[in-house]
Amino acid sequence: MRRDLISENIHIARFTTMGVGGTVKYYAEPESIEGLSYLIKWAFDKGIPYFVLGGGSDVIFDNKDFSLLVINMGKFRNFEFEDTGVSAQAGVNLNKLIRECAIRGLSGFENLFGIPGSIGGAVSKNAGAYGVEVKDLITGARIMNLEGDIETLGRDELGLSYRESSFDGILIEASFSLSEGDPDKIQQQMKEIIKKRNLTQPRGKTSGCIFKNPEPDLSAGYLLDRAGLKGFRIGGAMFSNIHANFIVNVDNASAEDIFSLIDEGKRRVFEKFGIKLEEEVVIIK
Repeated sequence: MRRDLISENIHIARFTTMGVGGTVKYYAEPESIEGLSYLIKWAFDKGIPYFVLGGGSDVIFDNKDFSLLVINMGKFRNFEFEDTGVSAQAGVNLNKLIRECAIRGLSGFENLFGIPGSIGGAVSKNAGAYGVEVKDLITGARIMNLEGDIETLGRDELGLSYRESSFDGILIEASFSLSEGDPDKIQQQMKEIIKKRNLTQPRGKTSGCIFKNPEPDLSAGYLLDRAGLKGFRIGGAMFSNIHANFIVNVDNASAEDIFSLIDEGKRRVFEKFGIKLEEEVVIIK
């Protein structure tokens, strides 16, 4: 891979589901392990920080110029089935993989159907829904460490907990263990999940849940709703009328509009309940 394959001065907003963000100095979409290793070493040698991007569904960039390298893993999209297991690279679309599992009568992932993004993001944030999390299914992963070398990690070494992980490096590929099931029943379950999501979650330009639930039985959406934030708007950004833990870019919102909403949500919930909300979405300022 040559240095001239790294693009410069790229508007990052189009690579995120929220649709906001300024310009990144360097941007690359590696297609191989060798290419990714080159990028890591190049950034290290130049003293340039890097950020790994998947489907762009859980990140909000500020509207400014960033002197960093964004590495988009979207071209790592191979997956392979063996018995009741599947290995998938970081750039594989999560919902595509879930559909492929269902066709083969492999059960386990269906409760996650409808979560936007890639396998890389799903593992890194330990995505979960309706009682199932990635950590319940994953058996191990291959990552590229900070020196640009490949390591194989077991499930427990990934440090997966509520909406976060603790491994150092870039996810290359993850392996999952599923169970045999009836394809028709699995797909029916997926239809029910999507129906439920469509009734309770907004569509459009959104990054998913903004805040983590402070407790397993206490949702951030409930607290925000009780604090009067459902439908509350600043500029072109609004807390959803359907689910208060979603911010939607309804009218060419700026990143500042969104960040102001986040701050207002934290302030009101703390004033009313004495609870400090913590962001689930990744914010790059």
